[in-house]
Amino acid sequence: MVHPLKALTFVALLAGFIAALPAGPVLAQAGGHLYLVDSVPVDVTAKSAVDARDQALTEGQREAFKRLMQRLTPAGTTPPTASDGEIETMVQGFQIRDERTSGVRYLANLVVQFRPAEVRSFLERRNVAAVTAAAPPVLIVPVLVEEGGATLWNDPNPWREAWEQAPMGQSLVPVAVPLGDARDLTGLSAEQAIAGDPDALGAMAQRYGATSSLVAIARMGGTEAQPAVNLQVSRQGTAMSGPAIAETLTADPGETREALLARAVTRITSDLDRDWKQLATVRPGIQNSMTVKVGFAGLDDWVTIRKRLSDLPILRKQTVIAISRREAEMALSYAGETEQLRSALEMRSLALVEEQTGWRLSMR
Repeated sequence: MVHPLKALTFVALLAGFIAALPAGPVLAQAGGHLYLVDSVPVDVTAKSAVDARDQALTEGQREAFKRLMQRLTPAGTTPPTASDGEIETMVQGFQIRDERTSGVRYLANLVVQFRPAEVRSFLERRNVAAVTAAAPPVLIVPVLVEEGGATLWNDPNPWREAWEQAPMGQSLVPVAVPLGDARDLTGLSAEQAIAGDPDALGAMAQRYGATSSLVAIARMGGTEAQPAVNLQVSRQGTAMSGPAIAETLTADPGETREALLARAVTRITSDLDRDWKQLATVRPGIQNSMTVKVGFAGLDDWVTIRKRLSDLPILRKQTVIAISRREAEMALSYAGETEQLRSALEMRSLALVEEQTGWRLSMR
C-alpha cells in the first residue's frame, strides 16, 4: 500500500480541495471541515534531506492526529492514541506549505485531511465519546461601543478587525464575519444589533449562510496603559442557549488593545466550541429510535427536511413509513440521547416536539 504522506497525487488533490474553500465573508468556513488539520509545523534534522523529509512527514501526521483527537473529544478526557500504521489508514491526503530544506534538515507546515468514516470507525472501536460533526455556521455581529457611541460598519472598528484577522479555521463552529458592504449597511444598524432585532439579524444570517447570529458587544474601558473590554454576547435566531457572556477582560502588562481584542475573540470562540462539544458529543453503543410525524407545506419543504436529516451524523437511519401531501410518518434511528437529537435538529432549523399523540418534526 502506498504511504499516504508520500503519495504526491494526494497533495494535488488536497490543494485543489483547499483552494475551493469559500473565502471572504465566511472567515472560518474551514471549521466545517471537521477532519482537516491545518498549520502543523515540522522541523527535522537527519542524515540526509530525504531522510529528514520522510521523518518529518511521519511526525507531522502523528501531530495532526493528536490535534484531531483533542478537537473531537470532550475537554477533561484523555484523547486516544494510535500507531503510525493506524494513522496512515485514516489519512486521506495532505498539503505542504512553507517548505524549506538543506542538506540534512527539513522544515514545513502541513495541512492533513483525514478520512471521516475511518476516524469514526476508529473511535467506535475504542469506545471513545467524540464529536462527529461540525456545527452550522454562526454569523458574528461585532459592535464596538466607545465614548463616541456604538460602531458596527464605520471605520475604524478594531473589534470587527479582530474578528476578520482571527485564525479560526480549526474551530468546531464555523464563523461568518459580515463584509460591511452596502447591503449590510442598509440591512442592520448598530442600534438594531444591540436591541437584538430578530428580523434584521435573521435576514443577515440568511445572507451569509448562517443558522443563527451572535451579537458580540465590546465596550472599551480602562486606561491607555492598561485597556479593558467589557463583553456582552447573546445568540439570536435559535432556541440554543449560549454562549451568553457578560464579563470584563483587562489587558495583561504590556498587552496592546489589539492583542486584548484578539484574546476576547478567542474567549468567545472557545465558548462556542465548548457548547457544541457538550451538545454534539456521542458515545458509541448508545442507540435509540423513535417514530415521528413530519409536517410540511409542500414538496420543497419535504425535500429540505430530508436533506437536513441526511446531514446529521447523529442520525444513523431514516425510514419513511407513510406519506401524504402534507404529512409523513418516519422511523428515526440515532446515536446518543433524545435530547441530543432534539438539539442537533434545532441546529439544522428543525423542531422536534413531543405531543400527546407522539413526536412531531417540522421546519422552524
